[in-house]
Amino acid sequence: MFAVAVFVLVLVQIATFTFTEGLSIDWTPDKATKVTGIEGQGVDITWKADFKQFDGIETKWTFVKVYRDGRQIIKCTRGRNPPTFVYPDFVNRESHLKLNASQDGTNVTIVFTLTNLTTKDNNTLYKVLLTHDEDSETIPYFTTLIIENSPLITSPKSNINVNTQEKRTVNLNCVATGNPFPNINWTKDGVIVGTGSPLRLDNVTIKNISECYTCVAYNGIPPDKSVTMCLNVQYTPKKVTIVADKKTVCLNGNITLTCLMERANPPVFGYDFYHNNVSTAINQSNIYIANASFPNNNTFYCVAKNLVGDIPSDSVQVKVKDPPVIIVPPQNMTVTEGSDVNFTITINGTEPLAVYWNTSGQFVEALNGRVIYLQKVNRTDEGRVVVTVKNGNECPRAEADAYLTVDYKPEKTYLTTNKANNTFMTGESVTLFCSSNSKPQTCKITFYDESHVIGSYPDSTCNGSVSASHVIQSIDGCNLEQYSCKAENKYDYGEAKINLTIQVPVNMSLNPSRNFIIKDEGKTLKILCIATGCPTPNITWTKIEGMQRLINTTTGNSLSLRFDSLRRQDTGGYLCTVDNRVAGGPMNRSIYINVTYKPEHTIISTNRSNNTFLKGEHVKLSCASTSKPQLCNVTFYHGNTVIQSYYNKTCAGADAASHVIHSIDGCNLEEYSCRA
Repeated sequence: MFAVAVFVLVLVQIATFTFTEGLSIDWTPDKATKVTGIEGQGVDITWKADFKQFDGIETKWTFVKVYRDGRQIIKCTRGRNPPTFVYPDFVNRESHLKLNASQDGTNVTIVFTLTNLTTKDNNTLYKVLLTHDEDSETIPYFTTLIIENSPLITSPKSNINVNTQEKRTVNLNCVATGNPFPNINWTKDGVIVGTGSPLRLDNVTIKNISECYTCVAYNGIPPDKSVTMCLNVQYTPKKVTIVADKKTVCLNGNITLTCLMERANPPVFGYDFYHNNVSTAINQSNIYIANASFPNNNTFYCVAKNLVGDIPSDSVQVKVKDPPVIIVPPQNMTVTEGSDVNFTITINGTEPLAVYWNTSGQFVEALNGRVIYLQKVNRTDEGRVVVTVKNGNECPRAEADAYLTVDYKPEKTYLTTNKANNTFMTGESVTLFCSSNSKPQTCKITFYDESHVIGSYPDSTCNGSVSASHVIQSIDGCNLEQYSCKAENKYDYGEAKINLTIQVPVNMSLNPSRNFIIKDEGKTLKILCIATGCPTPNITWTKIEGMQRLINTTTGNSLSLRFDSLRRQDTGGYLCTVDNRVAGGPMNRSIYINVTYKPEHTIISTNRSNNTFLKGEHVKLSCASTSKPQLCNVTFYHGNTVIQSYYNKTCAGADAASHVIHSIDGCNLEEYSCRA
């Protein structure tokens, strides 16, 4: 770097010239001068004149004029305000121009200032005139302006990369201008490695890649200028290799090949791939998906290319397998539960071939690879039987499947009715429901009353819900009646039984069927109460007149009320009640037994307590008796002779009848009697 100082060059010259009035001036110095300025800055040009030979005579200047290359720039007029005037040709630089003149005695100092110097100001000639009259001419004084500027690098104008190839010579050129003409230094990492241009670098290598050299131009006028040139050493691809993503692949399978290299400059612009020495692809990408179309082995290599050259890789070999193929797949099978079943296949492909069977979600490796043996299969084994054949991970597995159908006879057979308690009144409608589950679900449903077929439904469905129903329009029977249903398919049958409780309301009768029985005391009497119904009814005889009392009870179809010797206290009403706790019950029938007996306690009396009468007197005979029934006939006797009969009398213990003998005759004891 260089220090800069702005200076004002004071020129003192003694020269002699004559005003228009005939006066002369001495200029200092006495020869034309040069003044140096720096681009962008300003400069003062000072001229001095002396009127000393006119000492004692008052001499004053009036006009100062400055010319540039013969053209008026500016003038200064004493006593005018403003004192300076810029001529039209330079009015665009008016702000950059100043002109001052001052006088001290006989000495006049003229200062011309020019700012914002440009290269256009370089090597321009300035003259100054000092006159009394504006139009007068005097001898001028000349000064040349020289403009100095900092260096400028014209080539290259900015930082650049310099391309070259390894093992070649590189010349780095740097062109600069400036006033004064600049010098060139070359630096690398801040250290000077050369001067002047060009900088010669011999036998560059990859190690020189990205090295940067800086050209510094300097001439003492700051700032120094610099530009950097970085080497771009180009070379062919290095250490080219090819990588296959698989060592073994299935026939016609894809192989991803990657062409790799350590480095290259410039970058690789393309890759050629070769399959068994035949070009198969020209790519911009270093990845190529090849097809393994040849049996056994396939050889691949690649070529990496850049602008410097083409470099091949070593080769890689890929082994090719034939994929597994199932030529004859397994066949669908239908068996009954508990049976044995075999599945077989025929296969082909590159050995070794591994065969796996999947049954019920379980993988099983077949022992001989071609056959699987399933013993005593059950319904959980039903489903897809999948066989998978593999010969490694390179080829897609081969798969085939068959369906194993496991059938079974009807099971879970149930018989229900339209009533949960299975209890019905005789004559009611009964619906029997038979449900079962079988495979196949098509089944035949048969309904039985005991061993008698009462309904058959051949195209039913045994799927666990109601398979068939049968309606008995009017059920009969008594108590527990057994019904059954049988569900059949082609394999076997399932059976269910049910006992229905058949209820029959009670019915009854009495034998004898009369409501009133009259029977003599001491006689035997049997009254049979007959009952029917289901369940078996309970029969009860109760005496219902007077103090009620239970006579007898039983459960059955009949109960007798028996009197081996009737007594008069047996007279009364008797009730037979029949009940089996079925709707409509209980029932009862009553009968009245009237036990009769002959008249007894028969007494004959007269109207005199001593029974003594005079012959010819009236005698009243009274006959009293007790009998049942009380209606009786009374006959009076004299000896054995009937003297009078009376009918429909009442033998209730009092006089039943009386007879009057109007004139008694006889002698002493006469026998009279009455019969009730």
